[in-house]
Amino acid sequence: MSLPHPTFDDHIEAQVHGDVQLCRDVLALVVDPSFRDTGTGAALAAAARRYGFPLRWRAGFTLPVEQVDAEFRGPAISPFVARVHAEFARPGEPLHAALVGRAAASVVTEPGRWADRGPAADTLQHLKQLWHVLVRFGAPHHV
Repeated sequence: MSLPHPTFDDHIEAQVHGDVQLCRDVLALVVDPSFRDTGTGAALAAAARRYGFPLRWRAGFTLPVEQVDAEFRGPAISPFVARVHAEFARPGEPLHAALVGRAAASVVTEPGRWADRGPAADTLQHLKQLWHVLVRFGAPHHV
């Protein structure tokens, strides 16, 4: 079994040292293509226009559910992925960042939906692990 990098579970890549002013401190906003043509994508584009920084679309990743590696993040990930996909994906849609985002938003806005999984913090941690699987094994998103 391959063990994940120890910082995967302990950190989010962000450093802020003081106040952030979007018009002064943001050089560009880089967005996953799975947010294109969504409300989130529109809100991010509006923020970019309002505060004067470019919006750039990154390559992004997609991963068919059946290709999720059950060993990478442990045996609980496969059934969790199946549930997330069944509840939040459109027919034929692979895993991608917006799908993970929809599930994460649901943990906050619909906590009862996830009550069977235990504390919300644990479910959010599993969603972060799902993101790790997507980034590690996903293929570039093709628009």
